[in-house]
Amino acid sequence: RHLQYFADLTESNIYYVTQGKKHYGTPTEFGFCIKPYKVRSGVKGLKLLCSEDEQSRSCWMAAFRLFKLYRNYQQAQARLSQPPWIGPTPLRSVSDNALVAMDFSG
Repeated sequence: RHLQYFADLTESNIYYVTQGKKHYGTPTEFGFCIKPYKVRSGVKGLKLLCSEDEQSRSCWMAAFRLFKLYRNYQQAQARLSQPPWIGPTPLRSVSDNALVAMDFSG
């Protein structure tokens, strides 16, 4: 009931924040951020988080990275468990569709 969606970790990277107090006004220097893949530059879309000490920041970073590693593992296992004949059908290119049979017999 009190939980709120914060960020999609499957579509994001996680980074250490250096000089967080100076640049972002964080309460401590032990910050990290979640950056969505589609954000190119700037702070729009960044989710800044802060911890009380270096050890807790390292724990949070490890937890996020382990979550992403586990999701990648699950996706790889799902791909391996699919029989090869159930994969997506290859699409024909536009140039293949534009080819016309020609008779060169003379």
